[in-house]
Amino acid sequence: MADIIFVPEMWLGPDEALAGRHLPMIDWLRRKYEAGATLCSACSGAVMLAETGLLDGCPATSHWGYEDLFHSCYPKVNFDPAPNLTYADPKGRIITAGDYRYAGR
Repeated sequence: MADIIFVPEMWLGPDEALAGRHLPMIDWLRRKYEAGATLCSACSGAVMLAETGLLDGCPATSHWGYEDLFHSCYPKVNFDPAPNLTYADPKGRIITAGDYRYAGR
């Protein structure tokens, strides 16, 4: 079993939702988390984690350019582009990272 899974930058445009895309990967991430794996993401990798539903009701960060995408497509995620690193669950098993140069709209 993979104990730590890293979802890297996906070169996703700031208005590109993942709805209906990468379904086997999204299902695999859910199953691995339920089996005890820690999930980590960098920049737009957080969009894939949001698509799993595992970030619903949780704090998360990513590059500030994805703020509108999170608000429109993943409104249940408590998205904040300002932090560099965010632990989405109390046990620290979901970690999102974003660009530290927040544009601060």
